[in-house]
Amino acid sequence: MIHLENNAKGIRRAIIEGDIDWLHVTDGYEGAGKTTFTWQLCKAVDPTFNATKNIIFTEDQFREALRHSKPGQALMLDEGALILYKRDAMTKSVKKINRLLTTIRAKNLFLAINAPDFLNTLDRYTIEHRARSVACVPMRGKVWWFSQPQISQITINPKTKKYKWPEPRFKDTFEKIDPESAQWKEYQRRKIGVVDRETDFLSIAEMATKLNISRGSIYHWIADGRLQAHKIGRAWTIPYTEYDKAANGRMEAAHNKIRVN
Repeated sequence: MIHLENNAKGIRRAIIEGDIDWLHVTDGYEGAGKTTFTWQLCKAVDPTFNATKNIIFTEDQFREALRHSKPGQALMLDEGALILYKRDAMTKSVKKINRLLTTIRAKNLFLAINAPDFLNTLDRYTIEHRARSVACVPMRGKVWWFSQPQISQITINPKTKKYKWPEPRFKDTFEKIDPESAQWKEYQRRKIGVVDRETDFLSIAEMATKLNISRGSIYHWIADGRLQAHKIGRAWTIPYTEYDKAANGRMEAAHNKIRVN
């Protein structure tokens, strides 16, 4: 990682001395090692980078990290968060994340995003006007680095749908992360927890019990659009993420002493 480490030092110097932010994108096939590379890149830019604290999985974590971040700090948005990579580019989460990205201008942060198929999954404005560097991980342990002027040269063949990459600014290698390390195990635990919440579903009865409200209230929320649910046959299923929103809403209402029916 000789080229990458030297480049990381230059990025950190530019952020601190130039009073700028730096948005980086890492692309690559599933399982190629994007997380491993981006993790090491963040550590090279910010020696205080802690994978158990500075890897972001959810919109709320991102917002909280921005609130408490310090100049020069590195944050990593992992693809496991499922917050930037939904095919529907108009989802509320994507819109909120894109708005949050604009706040790092005043924070002097290094923000790295793992984004497979980034030309299709990231907001066009983010790619063209915010990203300062892109890395492609074509296979395990190898990486290609592209600077900001080269990003516009990265295209997709309309027939084959394959990416066409210009000549990288440089190519380098990176090491594996010890799978037995405490930080890696904690990362895996947190990632699995987020994916489970994105894919798990609750029944009407389960959600009513968890929120300590009547089933009728749940049906009412579904009917007036406050709660997203799916009907399979005669039964309704509710994504766990919708339960999180409802639970947070009730807690906020309780804090403000507003009764939620």
